[in-house]
Amino acid sequence: MASVFITGSADGLGRLAAQRLVKLGHDVVLHGRDRRRAEEAMHAVPGARTALVGDLASIEETRALAEQANAAGPFQAVIHNAGVQSIHNAGVYRPNAPRPETVDGLEDTFAVNTLAPYLLTALITSPQRLVFLTSDLHQGGEPDLSDLQWRQRRSATTLNRAQRRRSGWRSAPSEMRW
Repeated sequence: MASVFITGSADGLGRLAAQRLVKLGHDVVLHGRDRRRAEEAMHAVPGARTALVGDLASIEETRALAEQANAAGPFQAVIHNAGVQSIHNAGVYRPNAPRPETVDGLEDTFAVNTLAPYLLTALITSPQRLVFLTSDLHQGGEPDLSDLQWRQRRSATTLNRAQRRRSGWRSAPSEMRW
């Protein structure tokens, strides 16, 4: 059976994927942004090997998480599930809304949803398969890297869409209609 690392596995789709993979006999390593979330993940997914800790809103902690993952690996698959959506860009452009920033001074949605998976992919020793769980980000977007911090554009999801389109990654979207 495969060894799989799942980010953001304390709840939602990450936890459901982890539970299913453990039930199928896979070796699953979980992730939580802090010790409490990692413990929640371990409690919710009996049979998982361990839970790693790292806040993906921090570049330093993301790098440390990659080191933990490499020590726990190698993995046949990494499932990038962790994500946030701030009020700043919750589907409506609000030019005067507070702009949530990380400890590194980055817009939080960009840091967690785009930069962290990129860093983890670059730093975790080559898994055979990468899985990116998302909503409808595969359906649109125009490549425009002139405003990475989303100070002028209306939607932080556009970069994720454009990144996948431009990169030529093969994608097999599975879509839920809300």
